[in-house]
Amino acid sequence: MNLWIGTSGFQYAEWKGNFYPEDLPAAKMLPFYAE
Repeated sequence: MNLWIGTSGFQYAEWKGNFYPEDLPAAKMLPFYAE
């Protein structure tokens, strides 16, 4: 059985500084999230 876990989205401004680096451009949020 496979179990996939994720979020309902990835481009949340509130995540900058917590999950994403502060200086990460919005266009690079998905590749960063997918790592």
